[in-house]
Amino acid sequence: MTDPSDPSGKARREFLRRLGGGAAAACTGALAGAGALGAAQGVEARAEDADASPVPGYDWRKHRWGFGVDATKCIGCLRCVEACKRENSVPGDAHHFRTWVERYVYLEGEERARIDSQQDPVNIAASGSEREYRFANRYKDAKVEKAFFVPK
Repeated sequence: MTDPSDPSGKARREFLRRLGGGAAAACTGALAGAGALGAAQGVEARAEDADASPVPGYDWRKHRWGFGVDATKCIGCLRCVEACKRENSVPGDAHHFRTWVERYVYLEGEERARIDSQQDPVNIAASGSEREYRFANRYKDAKVEKAFFVPK
């Protein structure tokens, strides 16, 4: 193990350092594997719970839900997002989302859509609040060809 030409024992120290690093990596890998297994089992348990209906005999998978918005009437208040959060028991503060809504606006003469998102810093500033977002009404004087919402 020791190099006879190295009287200070540096080769042995390097070997021990690498051995210790390898052992630590092996232990970390084993622990991570055990954690991943536990997480996978937790996901399976939640999936089974999701199949259970709170109302006996009701199968939620047989229904498709959606919502429609008249984009010409939109004032950017995001009440649609607030209603979705209430309906789906999502915490009401601005930093919890399961889904979000973006507004796509095509202005007259432009080829690309302008995308308003609640994650846009301009809209965050327009809200003036950490509790809710508002779409800034940037297009009130512009000629809008079409506008629509995209739930994400």
